[in-house]
Amino acid sequence: MNDCIFCKITNGEIESSKFWENEGFIAILDLFPNTPGASIVISKKHYESDYLNLDDPILQDLIVAVKSAAEKLKKGLKVDRVAATIEGTGVNHLHMRLFPLHSNPDKKMGEAKETVFNEQYQGYITTHVGPMASREDLDRLVEVIRGSLL
Repeated sequence: MNDCIFCKITNGEIESSKFWENEGFIAILDLFPNTPGASIVISKKHYESDYLNLDDPILQDLIVAVKSAAEKLKKGLKVDRVAATIEGTGVNHLHMRLFPLHSNPDKKMGEAKETVFNEQYQGYITTHVGPMASREDLDRLVEVIRGSLL
């Protein structure tokens, strides 16, 4: 795609901070990081960003690439873990985001300051937990989900 920024990055038309690459993917440092080492793993071939519309082998290759790039981040930045997300938003080109989880001596892993719940997509995702759901609400929602799969 001529106007796709990720195609231009993978083709070398736009400068990037590439730190990992294989035959099908590259990993670059995010130009707008929210933590040191925040990165994006991008497919070299243009695929749409909605992963649910892709064939399984493409997704399997993506996960293997993400693991390899995350291992590079983990070793280079000396972090214990690297989180990964696939939103399918922003740039319509297959990609996953990586977030090195830098230690914080005042917090244990997974501990959050606040709870968050949004009825609608806010333009971002968060891993903050929400308020505890009632058993009735969960049962009602699982029936809606199961009904859509029948």
